[in-house]
Amino acid sequence: MGRYRPSVLAVLAVLSATALLTSRAWAAPELASGPIVERSGDALTATGTLAGLDKRPVSIHLTATIPCSRRAGGGEMVALVRGTTAELLPQQSRLTFAVTTEPLSAACGHDQLSLIRFSSVTLLVLDARTGALLLTHPVADLP
Repeated sequence: MGRYRPSVLAVLAVLSATALLTSRAWAAPELASGPIVERSGDALTATGTLAGLDKRPVSIHLTATIPCSRRAGGGEMVALVRGTTAELLPQQSRLTFAVTTEPLSAACGHDQLSLIRFSSVTLLVLDARTGALLLTHPVADLP
């Protein structure tokens, strides 16, 4: 009975294919460009491009806190504003997105605002089907 001895090239080919498939299965999304976060009126809008998504649908979330000082001698309050996209499907593992937060009036009420400054601005990418967090990206505070 003869012994089977695989060639070195065959073993390397199998290992290379396995490594390539494994790296694609565990690929994590990353920002290919952006995010560019701008204040648009009384809300924030973030735009950018994600890569490494394969075919999984995602949702993009933008959150920020707003310190709201009351005008009539009241104490300071802090509100959280957020925006969420619908389920987005990448094309060729890439996705260009835009997400806008709710208006400030929904968070604090315009009649209570004397100073508006967005802080703790964060972009989140979630798997749209499982809710698993895929990427967190903090953004600099915005005036």
